[in-house]
Amino acid sequence: MSDAAPKSSGDFLRFFVVVMALMAGVMAWFWQRSEAEAAGFRRANEGAKALFGDEKAGVKPPPEQSPRTIRGLAVGLLEYLATNRDARKDDKGGLLIPTSVIRDRLQGAGLKQTNIGQENVNKYQGAKRFEEVSVSVTIEPCDMYQLATFLYTVEQSSPIYRILDVRWELRPERENPYNPGTQPGHLIGRPTVKIGFRRPLTGAR
Repeated sequence: MSDAAPKSSGDFLRFFVVVMALMAGVMAWFWQRSEAEAAGFRRANEGAKALFGDEKAGVKPPPEQSPRTIRGLAVGLLEYLATNRDARKDDKGGLLIPTSVIRDRLQGAGLKQTNIGQENVNKYQGAKRFEEVSVSVTIEPCDMYQLATFLYTVEQSSPIYRILDVRWELRPERENPYNPGTQPGHLIGRPTVKIGFRRPLTGAR
């Protein structure tokens, strides 16, 4: 009868080396993966600084007339809300549409108003609940080019106020002949323009 031969120290050493090699391989894989993630985070951080600026370093993106970044859009939205809030209130907290701006735009288009009505507030309780604040402007007889110029400049003057309605009629043909190439036939009577804004109607209003 013979006893089993004891394991030699060489077998244990080989086992230990294999285990260490496997552990080293696993650790190398985790290290490589962590480095790749860290590089990705660094790229994302640099990209975020390019979009939002770096407040600690005092770096701000240059202002953009037409925002093309998230930060630019956010700043523009905040400016719009501030303008919207301030423009709707006078010193007494009431609603206000700046008739001075309307008069300036009329003058710029070579127009004269016969009347700028009182500010009206209408509430619509349908499926789309909103509140409309507006004034109606009646303009002296003019031509369609002048009217179109006025409408365009009013909307360009503010991100809030819009042309809500326009009513006009051509003058009679005897006063407004149309001959292609010579007489455009674009004279109109007294147009009426409704200018204002709409906002969601909440329970508080």
